[in-house]
Amino acid sequence: MNIEDKIKEKYPYLLSDQVARIGCGKGWHKIVLEVCEKIKYYGAKIEQIKEKFGSLRIYVDHHNCSRILLKSVDGRKDGVKVDPNVPGAEVLIQFHDNARKPSICCYLPESDKFVDIHGKEIEVIDPEFVKGRLAQLTGLVDAEPRTEETLSEVIAWAEKEADITCEGCGTKENVTRGGDWIKVLCDKCRSKKRWYDEDED
Repeated sequence: MNIEDKIKEKYPYLLSDQVARIGCGKGWHKIVLEVCEKIKYYGAKIEQIKEKFGSLRIYVDHHNCSRILLKSVDGRKDGVKVDPNVPGAEVLIQFHDNARKPSICCYLPESDKFVDIHGKEIEVIDPEFVKGRLAQLTGLVDAEPRTEETLSEVIAWAEKEADITCEGCGTKENVTRGGDWIKVLCDKCRSKKRWYDEDED
């Protein structure tokens, strides 16, 4: 199974539809899969993964709990902040969460329920993380934001790890950066003419 199919099978909402292939050698695939595991609840979309000038590059679009709209269940228009003194009005926070499909979700803080745009109750991945994120963004949710590695920290870790890992086979022994086409390779892979031409497991 190739790396793209592995990611799609285990993390079905993580790769953007624009990602046709993972553009790096097999030796870095373990790093890529670890990144996927670390960010699987972030609602992020991976837009591109590639090798560039001997470095691993991972481009991520982070839309988890973004595009916040406030409205009320009494039918007022999107974007109107609800006055809590209005009888029968309950705040509804509408947001995009790319960790699920369809991505448009709503949260009712008073009822502590996630619903779709039709008002039907739904499940979201890791609801406590999402509620913490909404608390940060709106101040209307009584939840503690979870302290985790930020996306930028995860990506920075992956890039540093790739700098000391052979892109061809994944070893960390006798690894150097260089060559006519700048690559991070071990001595054995660098001696091959087609180090990248191995089949997937």
